[in-house]
Amino acid sequence: MPDSIERRRAELHLWIRETRHTQRQLAKLVGVLGAVSLGLMFWRPTVGIFGLAITSIVAFMGFWITASHIADWRAKLDDLRRRAAP
Repeated sequence: MPDSIERRRAELHLWIRETRHTQRQLAKLVGVLGAVSLGLMFWRPTVGIFGLAITSIVAFMGFWITASHIADWRAKLDDLRRRAAP
């Protein structure tokens, strides 16, 4: 049983680490898309505003979803700690 708990704990830590990496990649992508959208506002304001709206939605939803995954996995880690405690 303790071995399976340690394996599960390692798996959850891996998922958290990978999701943090995904968040960093998403931040870079949102930054680029935001800059492109701002540039487009000078050329075609409608296209630029649409681009900013889409970028904002992607940023909000992406960070919300990944943050909720991390919170859930941390709760599972806490549950594992409580189960492993004597």
